[in-house]
Amino acid sequence: MPIERPAFVLLPENVPVLRLWGAVQTQWAHGPLGPTGFQWHSLRLHPDVRAIPAADREPLLQGLAVMERAWLAQRHLMQAAEARGKGLGA
Repeated sequence: MPIERPAFVLLPENVPVLRLWGAVQTQWAHGPLGPTGFQWHSLRLHPDVRAIPAADREPLLQGLAVMERAWLAQRHLMQAAEARGKGLGA
């Protein structure tokens, strides 16, 4: 049975954060079970981050942090559902 996914809605004011999200995908830290969060010390040095005007940078990074937490939480839920489907009881 396919998983029904909600519609994706992106407000115009969130487009810059989503673009930054795509640009910094190489900055994830990984542990034995997969991504654990961004490597913020190196993320701030990423050329796409440094190109953001200083006055705009922190609000965009805050938005990125919100996306990071939400993505990790959703990934955890999806992994748990997959494990239950395989009878692993996670």
